[in-house]
Amino acid sequence: MTLKHPEYKRRFKDSVGRYRTQSLFREMNSGKGEFDPLYTLKDEDPKGDLPSLKQMYLKANDPTEYEFAIAAFGEWHHWDILSKLAWMEEYVYQWREELEIKMRSDAVKIIIKEAQTGKGKYNAAKFLSDAGWKPKTRGRPTEAERKRQAKIQAGIDVSIAEDLERIA
Repeated sequence: MTLKHPEYKRRFKDSVGRYRTQSLFREMNSGKGEFDPLYTLKDEDPKGDLPSLKQMYLKANDPTEYEFAIAAFGEWHHWDILSKLAWMEEYVYQWREELEIKMRSDAVKIIIKEAQTGKGKYNAAKFLSDAGWKPKTRGRPTEAERKRQAKIQAGIDVSIAEDLERIA
């Protein structure tokens, strides 16, 4: 969904044309400003009336984040700015990590099914499982990257174990 310019400006920019940031979220919006929040940063809104930006992000299932940005903010640039703000970085990092685990888990399920049925899709699933959309890193991985990959792999292993338990 692409927002028409006047609607976009009214919802996502302030009166002088600056992108809204903290005022977009119930958790950060003091309620004293001119804008009502549009999203919650939690899994679900405690009051039940605002969509969860995290859930929108995960449902988009888009590692490039472009389609998510268009759906949530009407343009890429707003999300690009918002995702790099210091207070927002930890949320975005966690969402990206969870999305990667989710996508790898889905890809591994396809690989398992392919092994059982032999009907194709293996290469696409392998691409997803290996996070093929990411640029390849050179040299030795940092300690932080090794820990991150171990955490992601642990999440995948748990998901696979649960699937195998259901299948058996």
